[in-house]
Amino acid sequence: MGQTVTVPMTDTVLDSFTFYLDLPTNLIFRGEVYAWDPNTLDPNNSFAMGSATGPALYASGQMHTTSYGNGFAPQPITFNIPGGLPLTAGAQYVLFFTTSMDAAANAGITAVGFVGYTSTDTYMGGDWVYIDDGGDPNQWTTKGWWHPALFFPGQDDLAFQASFSSPLPTSKAQCMNGGWKNFGTTFKNQGDCVSFVASGGKNPPSGP
Repeated sequence: MGQTVTVPMTDTVLDSFTFYLDLPTNLIFRGEVYAWDPNTLDPNNSFAMGSATGPALYASGQMHTTSYGNGFAPQPITFNIPGGLPLTAGAQYVLFFTTSMDAAANAGITAVGFVGYTSTDTYMGGDWVYIDDGGDPNQWTTKGWWHPALFFPGQDDLAFQASFSSPLPTSKAQCMNGGWKNFGTTFKNQGDCVSFVASGGKNPPSGP
């Protein structure tokens, strides 16, 4: 179960994402990020609105819950991505949590989990989606995912937060007659200036 998002045009590094959940105690789950294809059709599911497309771009380790409130105690569950995950500006992705990778370990848990969601289309860049995969993660990219609002109006987005930041600069330019102030390795002439890709090198490139 998760949320599709559209990457901002400027801040394109995903640093973390958070869902607000009340999950059964000791439930093992993980967080995942995949690219999203909104055009996937599923002849077996008229409520499908797209699917993940692999491979996984981020997969957390095992996490587990420690408390449960029968739906009355949603807690923020955050997946922090070490170093951030660079994504494509304007593209869609699906951020989700799953128990399918640990289906065998969760087999004895019968309590029902709850998710926080919004009653209106709060976030215009994506939607709440889920897939009943029967414990088979391979279905994430082969079956259409359900969108609850298509059959339960008013359940359009999960209560979620995705934190993006700007990537480090990938290219810079420095006029030759101004002296080298930035370092790099790949460069080319541009009249009186030279542009090059910043590489963290300790010495400026030699020659124009």
